[in-house]
Amino acid sequence: MIPSIPIYEQQNDRRLKELESKVSMLKDITLDIHKQASDMTMIEQSKQAISRLTRDVHNSALRLNRVLLTKISIFKCWIFLIL
Repeated sequence: MIPSIPIYEQQNDRRLKELESKVSMLKDITLDIHKQASDMTMIEQSKQAISRLTRDVHNSALRLNRVLLTKISIFKCWIFLIL
């Protein structure tokens, strides 16, 4: 016996709803992956910025140390000349 048209339509409707559900799930997964990738990019950029800042602070500290050592040497020379 051949099923009637309404049974085929019911099966098609059911399968269509299942397919819609799967497509919706895939869309959600894709959006989550995109968000995580964006978050990882932002984290990586932040790490690079912190590394640059750390390097710049370190270099500034080295330059300050050289300046202070030079000033102390000049000060010692003046003290020696005065005494």
